[in-house]
Amino acid sequence: MLISITPTSFITLLVQHHLNKSPFISSQLQDEIKEMKYLLRNVANNINQIAHRSNTLKVMVDERDLLMELKKLEDGIATFITKEADK
Repeated sequence: MLISITPTSFITLLVQHHLNKSPFISSQLQDEIKEMKYLLRNVANNINQIAHRSNTLKVMVDERDLLMELKKLEDGIATFITKEADK
C-alpha cells in the first residue's frame, strides 16, 4: 500500500512527532499495532477465563507459566514495533 504524501508534509510530520517525543509510525504499522492490541486483549481474556475456570473447579493452574508466555509475547511485540519504527 503506497501512501501519497509530499516530502514537505512528511518532514513536517516527522518534526511534529519528534517534538512531541512520539515516534513516527506509518498508517500500515498503526493498523498492524491495532490488530496486535486486539489479539493481546483476546489472550488476556483467555487467561482470565482459565483463571476463573481454575477457581471454579478448584484446580490449580500454574499462573507463572501463563505469565511467562504472556511476557514472551509482549517482548516479541515490543521488538517488532522497535524494528518497524527504525525502518
